[in-house]
Amino acid sequence: MSSRTLYRLSGGTLIASSLLILLSSIVGAVLFPGHSSTPAQVTSAPWVLVTLTILISSLLFVIGLPGMYLRQAGRAGVLGLIGFILLFFAILLQGTAFSSVQVVVLPLLAQKAPQLLGGNSLPISAFLLLIVSGLMQMIGVILLGIATMRAQVFSRSTGILLIASGIAFLLTIPPLPSPLSDIIEVVSFILLAVAFMWCGYTLIAGEGRTAETAPFATKAQTSR
Repeated sequence: MSSRTLYRLSGGTLIASSLLILLSSIVGAVLFPGHSSTPAQVTSAPWVLVTLTILISSLLFVIGLPGMYLRQAGRAGVLGLIGFILLFFAILLQGTAFSSVQVVVLPLLAQKAPQLLGGNSLPISAFLLLIVSGLMQMIGVILLGIATMRAQVFSRSTGILLIASGIAFLLTIPPLPSPLSDIIEVVSFILLAVAFMWCGYTLIAGEGRTAETAPFATKAQTSR
């Protein structure tokens, strides 16, 4: 399979995952504001559908993200590599691992021990997982956005959207009232999804500067 085909598959996967991220973030904020979860909500069909959508979108995202990074790896440098690694593992931890627990464990817990659920209280282990993965996502998105702007393989606006997404996510860390925190979080995910949909389109269309051919072009100009 050619690299061109792999880039197109990666781009299509990024677009699909970004659309699911948009859907799940908006619907989740409307149905479950403040990330509250009562036993009745956890065992409901909307809860299962939203968490399954988050899980699927996260799996698709980590499949498509390496293609986006590899397209600009030659120009993104160490900053891009660090940003990619942090974002990759943040989505694995928060979007895949934690969503799997929400889909499999929480409904069973709501049936067997409903007194352990309610409000937005979390065990310390889950709380630490969300904090660590959230910080990794915030830093990773910002670093990857800066590296993307420097690489100039994708649109400069893509890097700006990624940086804005990381900053918006940073604003959700301090304790804020539920409607405001939900809105800021949704905005952060919208910016993230739009940025990667743009990247996905670029990969499919074959637009942008190709990182692998840039060094050869530079050598040719130098020799002249």
